[in-house]
Amino acid sequence: MAPPAKRPRTGSPQKSKKQTRKKQSIQSDWKKHFWVVSIVGLMILMVMFGYYLGQHNQTDVHSETLEKQTPQQKETEPVKQTEVKGKSQALPAKQETKPQIEHEVEQKTPQEQVKEANKTKEEGTKEKTSAVPLPAIKTSAIGKKPKLVIVIDDVSHAKQLEMIHSSGLKLTPSIFPPSELSYSSNELAKDLKHYMVHLPMESGSTKMNTMHKTLMLNDTPERIRHRVEEIRKLFPNARYMNNHTGSVYTADTEAMEMLYGILRENGFIFVDSRTSAKTKVKEIAHRAGDIYIYRDVFLDNVQSSEAIRKQLLQAVKTAYKNGNAIAIGHPHPFTLQTLKNAEDILQKVELVYIDELFAR
Repeated sequence: MAPPAKRPRTGSPQKSKKQTRKKQSIQSDWKKHFWVVSIVGLMILMVMFGYYLGQHNQTDVHSETLEKQTPQQKETEPVKQTEVKGKSQALPAKQETKPQIEHEVEQKTPQEQVKEANKTKEEGTKEKTSAVPLPAIKTSAIGKKPKLVIVIDDVSHAKQLEMIHSSGLKLTPSIFPPSELSYSSNELAKDLKHYMVHLPMESGSTKMNTMHKTLMLNDTPERIRHRVEEIRKLFPNARYMNNHTGSVYTADTEAMEMLYGILRENGFIFVDSRTSAKTKVKEIAHRAGDIYIYRDVFLDNVQSSEAIRKQLLQAVKTAYKNGNAIAIGHPHPFTLQTLKNAEDILQKVELVYIDELFAR
């Protein structure tokens, strides 16, 4: 008789249930940990992504700022270093703007002007006109056209004086004292009623300062007085005098004040050519109780008809604004011919000699 078949061991029912519950618990715990880890990981990724976006936007803003700058600004903008959390970070420094001053104008030597009288040049700088009004104009000017004075500097020869007269315009010649250019230049003034003396004074140019008897800062009071008295004898009827170059001299208070006093004692009225923005003549004149007379516009720093006409228009505008104006040109044939042909501009003002402008 065959033995009975063996039944497989399945364990007790209670033990099997415990194992099942244990497996289910492990699976549940694993699922919980999985979701916690997943959420934390996702949060970390989101933080990292947000940081990336912030950095990217910052870079875009910086790039946009740079794109708006000109290449010159990019190259020249100064940079200062600031420490941020131990790291050096470059930040743009604030730009400091310097006040603009009037360009200092020094004329060429008279020798060069004579040699180049028939040449035209497209160089030089445009002069700024002053917004300060000229005081104490003659009462006869009230209700009439504004008055314009045109002074022609650097006159030393009869031919230059002839060109000025042939223009048919009221142009005031400013004549050099006798020098290597002409040791008889004072003779030009003998028959003139309206003229000035053009006094060489120290400038920043060594070449300019070599002109005969140029007044220098280191001149003694005795030498200056002797020079002024000499000029008075050479030009007995002269009333007005302006500086030839003189940017250094007119900017020195002590020297200019001494000269100004000596000029007054000898019956001269000083007209400031304003070859430097640092001139001290205004304050010196006011301390002496005088009106300050000065040049408003240089006409022919650029030798072209268009440039001269533009400067002449500026002088006319200044005359309308202030009641009068003073412009300075030079005895170049080109300058005088342009002025002669500028009737359309000059008809807007009354052209007068300088001694017709100011009351005694």
